[in-house]
Amino acid sequence: MWGLVNNAGISTFGEVEFTSMETYKEVAEVNLWGTVRMTKSFLPLIRRAKGEWERECPPAPGPALRVHLCSEWKYLSQQLQHPQLSKAGLVNPRGSDRPGVMLGSGAVARAMPPEQVSLSPSVGRVINISSMMGRMGSPARSPYCITKFGVEAFSDCLRYEMYPLGVKVSVVEPGNFIAATSLYSPESIQAIARKMWDDLPEVVRKDYGKKYFDEKIARMETYCSSGSTDTSPVIEAVTHALTATTPYTRYHPMDYYWWLRMQIMTHLPGAISDMIYIR
Repeated sequence: MWGLVNNAGISTFGEVEFTSMETYKEVAEVNLWGTVRMTKSFLPLIRRAKGEWERECPPAPGPALRVHLCSEWKYLSQQLQHPQLSKAGLVNPRGSDRPGVMLGSGAVARAMPPEQVSLSPSVGRVINISSMMGRMGSPARSPYCITKFGVEAFSDCLRYEMYPLGVKVSVVEPGNFIAATSLYSPESIQAIARKMWDDLPEVVRKDYGKKYFDEKIARMETYCSSGSTDTSPVIEAVTHALTATTPYTRYHPMDYYWWLRMQIMTHLPGAISDMIYIR
């Protein structure tokens, strides 16, 4: 096995005093500890992967990249197709007597033509899907931000450790793609909000008031209905991290507003970014 993409994740919302400890633990169990568990499970296979890379363009509509891997431990057979990597099916490449990895035409061809892809033998890949929220905090998103900051730190430490072993570790930090993922609907937001309000301690409800609470929920509804509906930048980033000879340490598939905001919040003094964005 030569590549792992840690993409599983869940999200929620709510200010710190509105969020239960059970919610914090639930989000961390998937987003952070799930990433750590999956990486530790498959890292021995990735470290020890050795084999021969081959390329060919099969007689199929559109260009495609086919890679065959002969592994020391086991064979990996997976087809990655645009638009959803998660719907990949297991295949045996035609014309080959051994399993391999077939990267189908959609995402790979959009990222780079097959003739521009050059994979080196014995180089494994770990790609962790983080978020722009792993680089900057946001009100009402602390359960999610905590886990994504953790993924960033875990990925950095892993990259340092794997460098001498020839395993490349990359982080993909998508911007706001909630509208594309249908992660929240107006109905689900209201259901979460009702449960959150009902579970609040009486002192918290009294101090904040229902009006303040409803205003924050309305702001979350606006955020969830915004953002990009085109996930191809994320797919192209993952594809490049998997297939490029020299993958980037970090990828930032996001629109210009969020990219600029992330630069301001991570490079300028906190007093300046607080003055701009906290209101």
